[in-house]
Amino acid sequence: MILFVDGMPDNNMIRFSLDSKGKQHLYLKGSTNALPFLRLGENQRMVYTLFGPKFKQPDLLMQSKPRLIFSQVTDPDTSRGALERFVHLMQKIDAPVINHPASVLRTTREQVTDTLQGIDGLRVPRTIRCEPLSPEDVYTMAAAAGIELPFIVRMAGVHGGKQMLRVDTQEDYPQLHAFPFDGRAFYISQYLDFADGSGAYHKYRIAVIGDQVISRHALVGPEWNVHGSTRKTDYFLTFPPEHERVARIEHEYLPALAGMISTIRKRLELDYFGIDCSINEDGGVTLFEANAAMNLFQNDVPGLIPVIDRIRVATRDLISSRSGMSLA
Repeated sequence: MILFVDGMPDNNMIRFSLDSKGKQHLYLKGSTNALPFLRLGENQRMVYTLFGPKFKQPDLLMQSKPRLIFSQVTDPDTSRGALERFVHLMQKIDAPVINHPASVLRTTREQVTDTLQGIDGLRVPRTIRCEPLSPEDVYTMAAAAGIELPFIVRMAGVHGGKQMLRVDTQEDYPQLHAFPFDGRAFYISQYLDFADGSGAYHKYRIAVIGDQVISRHALVGPEWNVHGSTRKTDYFLTFPPEHERVARIEHEYLPALAGMISTIRKRLELDYFGIDCSINEDGGVTLFEANAAMNLFQNDVPGLIPVIDRIRVATRDLISSRSGMSLA
């Protein structure tokens, strides 16, 4: 039996949706949704949800010790309470685990950028975590940390390019009023320009699953904040199809980056995670983020379906090798 562990986010909120067939889906923010894509039999898996410290935790009832624990709790910004409970759970169960919760707790943005400094060929933006109470605090805290303009401000625990602003000058002060300065945590990051010679901004996602490294997607846009919505723009269509650019990264760049990616994996102590980055023509990498809280499975871009299948198979292979179970 493989135990999949989910985590209730610290705000105790669940997202609910209906698919095109009317089937209900529940999503826990801060937990990856890998299990539905892995095609495991009902007799091979069990799901256990962890809550934060303010709630009574239901007992874990199992007839035997699991062969493997797969952590679906991925975001220390949104699910710290569940991760801390997960650490205690691991102390009670002597079983191998994919993505130990103690390692996941060390993947907040500022910890990752500190951990990955000094790797040859990798540009890592200086990042701090803070709780500013005003726009003035943002400038003051950035300066105190030695982060010069321009810099990026974003709310902790928010992904997809939302609630994020690049501050270029002192005149950007009014735009900061869009943020809720009520004691919430923010990240302030050094901005590292990554435009290519033509002014295009490329953003790649690389899936690292055990020893396997797979190029997952290749986005491009005319502005620095590049995300999936850029696929719907005319600008995106002026470039070769995405699956061709994914293949180019896979075959032309990833072999040369194997040592760098191995170092990242060892420093983060994760088994299953993603790297968002840009890669220049010389093979230099600018890091955006590296953590387990990335979507690796959900992508309906037709040309990328074979890539998603490879990620699924690689994850099944990792589970099989770590658990000693056949998943056929």
